[in-house]
Amino acid sequence: MTQHNLQPAFTSPLLPTWPDENFAAVMENRIRPYLARERMSDFVASGARRIYYESYHGSLPSSHAIIIVHGFCGFTRKYEEMIYLYRRAGYDVYIADNYGHGFSTRGVNDPSLVDVADYRTYVDDLHALIAAAVLPLNYKEIILFGHSMGGAIVSLFLLRYPYLCRTAILSSPMLGINSGFCPAWLLELICRLKVACGAKPDYIKGQHPFPEQPDFDGSSCSSKPHYDHIFAWRQTEPKYRTHGASWQWMGASLKAIRQIQRHAADISARILLLQAGEDKLVPAAAQIKFATNAPNVKLQLIAHSRHEIYNACLPERCEYYQAIAKFLAQTSGEDRTSTGEAETRESGN
Repeated sequence: MTQHNLQPAFTSPLLPTWPDENFAAVMENRIRPYLARERMSDFVASGARRIYYESYHGSLPSSHAIIIVHGFCGFTRKYEEMIYLYRRAGYDVYIADNYGHGFSTRGVNDPSLVDVADYRTYVDDLHALIAAAVLPLNYKEIILFGHSMGGAIVSLFLLRYPYLCRTAILSSPMLGINSGFCPAWLLELICRLKVACGAKPDYIKGQHPFPEQPDFDGSSCSSKPHYDHIFAWRQTEPKYRTHGASWQWMGASLKAIRQIQRHAADISARILLLQAGEDKLVPAAAQIKFATNAPNVKLQLIAHSRHEIYNACLPERCEYYQAIAKFLAQTSGEDRTSTGEAETRESGN
C-alpha cells in the first residue's frame, strides 16, 4: 500500500504575496530553485505519440494530486508560479505538454502551428498520463485543472471518464470561441471544407507564426512581469513558440465545444468555473450556459482580469487563488467514490 503524507490544507497564507514588480526576483530566487529540487520529467506513450510530462512531489506522495492541463499554445513553464503554490499547499502536481505543444509529439513541422484532427487525441493523452503516472500512487483525490483549451479537454475527459476524477477547476474554459462576425456554425463548416478538400495544415485567417517582438497590450496577461517571464521562455526555447491555429484545429475545437455544451448535464463532477471579466477570446455567455446546464458548477467571476487569470495582477490573482482555496477546502471534506468502486461500475457498463 502506498504511504501518503497528511491531507493537504490549501489556505490563504499560501497565496502569492509578492508584488508584481518583485515577480522576476521571486521566480529566480525562490520558485525556480524550489521546483528544480522536486521536478521529475518523463514521456508517456499514448498510441504512437510521446507526451512529455513533469511531476512534482516529495519523497512521500500527498493524499491529493492536481493535474494541470494547459491551454492553446501553452507549455509547462507557463505554470511555474501555480505549481509552486499548489506544492506549498501540499498537493502533488502533474503537468504535460499537450499534443502539438512543447516537447510532446507534433503532427506538423511548423513550430508555431497548432494542429489536431480531433480532441479525442488530447483526451486519450490525458488518460494515458493518469493511467501511467498518477493512478499507481493511489491518491485519495485526483483534481483536474484546465485553462482555456485545457478546460475543454477536461470537460470532455469528465464526460468520457466520470469515474476517474470527481473534482475539476476550469479557468477561463474554452466553452465557446469569439469568432467575430462569423457565426460558429459557419466557421466550423468552412474548416470542414478546407480539410475535406485536402488542404495542407495552414494558419486560419488572422493567425500567424510566432512574432519576434513582444506584444503585451495584445496578450491575454494583465500582469506585465508575468507576460515578460513567459515571452522570455518562448525566446529561449523554440519548442515553446506555438502561436497560431490551423483550420483543422479550429474545426476540431468547435466540434468539441458543441459536444460539451450538448452533454453538459451529463457531467456530474464538482466544478469551479473561474470566469475572466475582460476575456476577449471566450464569450461569457458560453461559460454561463455550461454552468447553468451542468448540475454541479460554481461560477466565479474575476472581474478585472484578461483571459489568463493566473497571469493577472496581484489583486486578481489573490481573488483567483482564494476562490480555488475555498473550493478545494470544501472538496477535501467530502467523501469520493474510490477507484475500486468506479472500476466495478465501469466494468458493468
